[in-house]
Amino acid sequence: MTGGDMPRPLSDIERGVIARMLAVPFPGRDELDGEGYLSCLEVYSIGDEPVRRLPPAEQINARPQG
Repeated sequence: MTGGDMPRPLSDIERGVIARMLAVPFPGRDELDGEGYLSCLEVYSIGDEPVRRLPPAEQINARPQG
């Protein structure tokens, strides 16, 4: 791999958001948490405003759907 192929390091906010989401059990979570590898994380707004930056992890209400 060349330097351009390497992913950039995660920011503190990105790491916090991923940790918060992985704290909730869901199918496949253990594989993500145990391999320590995610290929991407997409964030969508449920309103009309686009997401301009990730919220702090403390503001994320992570819960399994059911």
